[in-house]
Formats: sequence, structure tokens, C-alpha cells
Amino acid sequence: MDDALGARPVATKEVSKRPLLSEAKVALFSGDVERCEALCSSIRSRSEQRSYEVALLRARALLRLQRPQEAEAILRNVFFRTGSLDASLTARMLLGTARIRSGDAKDGLSILDRAEADSSGAHPTIRSEIAYAQALGHWVLRDLNAAERALDRVDSHSDIIAARAAELRAWCMTTRGDYHRATRQFIATLNLLQNCRAQDHAIEATCLQALMTFAAEMFDYRLYEETLTRLVNVQWASGTKVQRYQVAFYRAAFAEAAGVETAARI
Repeated sequence: MDDALGARPVATKEVSKRPLLSEAKVALFSGDVERCEALCSSIRSRSEQRSYEVALLRARALLRLQRPQEAEAILRNVFFRTGSLDASLTARMLLGTARIRSGDAKDGLSILDRAEADSSGAHPTIRSEIAYAQALGHWVLRDLNAAERALDRVDSHSDIIAARAAELRAWCMTTRGDYHRATRQFIATLNLLQNCRAQDHAIEATCLQALMTFAAEMFDYRLYEETLTRLVNVQWASGTKVQRYQVAFYRAAFAEAAGVETAARI
């Protein structure tokens, strides 16, 4: 099928006969979340520590795939049994996030607040992840001031976590109705992603969706052109079908209103 947005979708490869944890990590970091989850579900480990690592990685993938109940079921099994402080805090952070994404933001925040209280000796990235998850919970509850305070605690050097925090800050601005600042923040998020070691194609797709929506709704030709430029090299991962459709829809809507030619097809 002709790709209306100028890029080929990212193909999900078949699971190898002997999946490795390293393969699953590479899949997650490259944005191929479905492959990561499939690999993790196929890994059988005799090491308890390795089992923890697989469980936490699979829970991350399930959360990204909008399957929080499944992630929670996995995390409940490792919640009290992980060995190191970082692993234990990661499990609690993911569990709190799963509760938020399952619709119980208050319970999720309670878990996260306790994790934060125990995190003084943890790796800075772990603390940043906890702060980001807290911000997400506050944003769901529309306590935007608390969400932004939590985002202030995210380390700017925490790579992909900092990029996710930047995106969530843009959504806080959107919720406040400050669309011009939100636009700049979504663009800043895309710029930040370019320098991240890990990849998150869902963030990229969501930012492009927001920018094309703003371009159409504000009838901003400059923003429309800039978003088109950024679409040239975008990789549409398997989990970004909704964002891809929305980009095509608002691209076509803008083009029709402006009377310009477009190759966008839905």
C-alpha cells in the first residue's frame, strides 16, 4: 500500500527460536514494543534474577501497548521478591503506573509516593522515572500544578525519560489551553528525541499527531509545513496506527481548507 506520509511502517520481525533478553531490550529501545513483549513472553530462565529482569521488561512493553492489567498481574508476582533496591523500586514504579493506566490514579500515586520516599539511594534514572510516573498520575487527575512540579524533578540527563517528561509537559500546556506554548513544547520534544540513546516511536508519533492537529485547528500554514518536513523520515511503528491515521486525517483537512495539493490518503 502506498505510504501517504512518506515513510515505510516499521515491520515487526518474527520471534527467534531462542529469544534472548538482549534482543528484547534492543526491540524496546528501538520502539518495536510488540516484538519486545513477544520475546519476553517466550523467554524461559532458570535464574531468579534473570526472571525478574524479563518480568520488568515485559511489564514495560505491556504498559506501552496499553495493556496495564496484564502488566499489573506480572508485577504483583515480583513486587515483593526483587533483590536490589533499583529492581524493587522499578517494580513499584511500574505497578503504580499500571494502576494509573488502569483508571485508579489515586492508588497508583500512593504506590509511587511510597516508592519515592524509599528512593534516596537509588539510581538517578530510577528517581526520574518515579517522578515522571507521579506527574502522569497528577495529570490524569488534572492537578496540573502537581504534575508540573513532579516533572521538574526529572533529571534532564535521563535520556528517554526526559523526552517523555517533555511530552507530558506539552500535554499539561494543552490541557491549560495554551496551544502556542504546547506547540513549541511538542517541537522541543521531537528535537530532544533526536539525541536520545533509546528510541520511543510512540512519543514521536504522538507529537506529530498533536502538531498536525494544531496546524489544522489553528490554520497555521507555517506549522503545517514544518510538520510535513518532520514526517519525511518518521518511522511508523506497529503500535502507532492511531497517531498515523490522525496525522493523515488532519493533513488532508488542512490541505482541503487551504486549497493545496496533498498525497495524504486514509
